Amino acid sequence: MGSAIGQTAGDGTGRTLAAAGGAVVGGIVGGMVEKELSKKQAQELTVDLDDGHTVVVVQETKDIGFVEGDRVSVTHTPSGEAHVAHAHYETDGVY
Repeated sequence: MGSAIGQTAGDGTGRTLAAAGGAVVGGIVGGMVEKELSKKQAQELTVDLDDGHTVVVVQETKDIGFVEGDRVSVTHTPSGEAHVAHAHYETDGVY
């Protein structure tokens, strides 16, 4: 798009330079727009596991907020990413 706008400026060498400059500016603006559109709300969670280890997970905010002391489950995707969710109670009170 920037290159197309640059094509309308001047003629000869000036037009070529304007088109090149327009392409660079278009690329920069396009990158900024893409970055803004791909931003997501995230949360960092520090989880104390039952086995005594601690893990820190940064994930997109989809779940209702967590508060200290919430019982959670930590799952892993095949690619190795971790996800934290509120734990679900069984009918006997066991997680």
